[in-house]
This record gives sequence, structure tokens and C-alpha cells, in this order.
Amino acid sequence: MAKPYLHYGTFGSGQQVLMAFHGFGQDSSFFAPLSDAFPQYTIYAIDLFFHGESHWPEPSQPLLRENWQQLVADFLAKHNIDRFDLIGFSMGGRIALVTYELFAPKIGRMWLLAPDGIKTNAWYRVATRNRLLHGLFRYITSENANVFHYSVRALNKRRLLHPMLAKLAQQQMRTPALRKRVYNTWMLYRYLEPSLQAISRLVHLYRPQVQIVTGEYDRVIRPHYMKKLTDLLGSLCTHRTFACGHQGILAAWIDSQKQDH
Repeated sequence: MAKPYLHYGTFGSGQQVLMAFHGFGQDSSFFAPLSDAFPQYTIYAIDLFFHGESHWPEPSQPLLRENWQQLVADFLAKHNIDRFDLIGFSMGGRIALVTYELFAPKIGRMWLLAPDGIKTNAWYRVATRNRLLHGLFRYITSENANVFHYSVRALNKRRLLHPMLAKLAQQQMRTPALRKRVYNTWMLYRYLEPSLQAISRLVHLYRPQVQIVTGEYDRVIRPHYMKKLTDLLGSLCTHRTFACGHQGILAAWIDSQKQDH
């Protein structure tokens, strides 16, 4: 059986190492603009599975914590990396949090840009773990897109779903290939969740620099979703919010970094 393969893009040539994890629907090129703002880093931007050129051989098998730990450990050994920093955007923020939990002694800084994984999404958990609703989720995403689009329109019409989220959902599900990616990605990462309590203990022990970045107009990952983690970390993290939506967060944050330096 083929082994999992992590593809990555490399940006910059600094002496420090930054591992970067993008969001849903993106790939490693999302982080290419970082190299101008962070010349001190060599940036390894990882393609998440079912995105870019990374390969997960068994779509029906979830990615477990021990799988991810081994993949990252192999990557670090291959590149002779002993110390590194982390950045994650949206879904990649959840991956960054799990990575920190597994490799905390090696990590000095962590930036979380509108990170998933802090506020539990009940719909996601039920759709991917409940056998009955898992079947419905597979039916909607893999076989009958009309059901999905009708549901989104109905929720939007009754003002139960913000128009921006409705638009995002329709974009991500407009073709069979995109619907398959939604299903495979959700199912693959369903058990890869960070333990905020464990992360808090590790941050207090190793005291890395942690910054959380959110968008004031973000309807996907709202700024107040961060409260659980910021309460746990207290003065050991900073939280910056910019006047932008979800997709504008990286650019706004990079601009602020250039101004700060």
C-alpha cells in the first residue's frame, strides 16, 4: 500500500524555520507572500491532504494523532530541523495547534490566523462521527448536490445562515470534484482535534510567543471564538483583530508585520 506523502513549497532562505499550514481550498502557495515580511525564515508551507500535491492513500481512513506525529517527525528528520516556529490559517490553524501539542519543546513562536479547532463545531462533529448523519453528509456531498444547494438557499432565505457563509458554501460545493474534496477532508481530519487544556499546560511550561489574529468582519471564524484559548493562555498570548474578512486576514497581518519592522 502506498504511503502518505506530504508535499510542500519552500519560500525564503533564512536561518530560522517556519512551518505553515493553509486553510481549506488552498495550497502551499498561499504562504508565498510571507517571505518578504519574514526574511529571517526558511518557510516550509505544507499542502494539506486532498489539497495541492500531498497524498493520503486511503480516503476512508481518518488521520490519527499518531499518524500526524510520525509524518511531522519524519519531515523534521529529513530536513535536519531541531527548532521551528508555526503558523496556521483557518483549518491549518487546527493542524498547527495539534502540531504544537505534539512538538512543543521544539517550537518558539506560533501564529494562529483565524484558527479552526478552538470553538467546537457541533455540526462538523455530528456529521463526521454520527453514523446516520455521516451517511446523509456523504449523500449530499458525493451524490446529490441539489439537496445541498436547496438546503443552503432555504437557510439563507430564512436568515438562518449568513449570506457570506452561504456564498462560501456554494463556491466550495459547485462541482463534483469540490464536493468530493469537502467530504474527504472533513472525514480525514475528524479525529485530529487539539486539546486546549494540554496546549495551555505546554505553553505555560515552555512559554513560546503566541499570537492569535482574527478579522473583524470574518463570518467563518469570528473573533469571539478565540475566548476559550485566550482565557487559558492569559498574558502568554496576544490577540490582534484587523478590519477585514476571513480571506483578507493574511494580507492584513503581513502589512502590520512590515509596519512593525
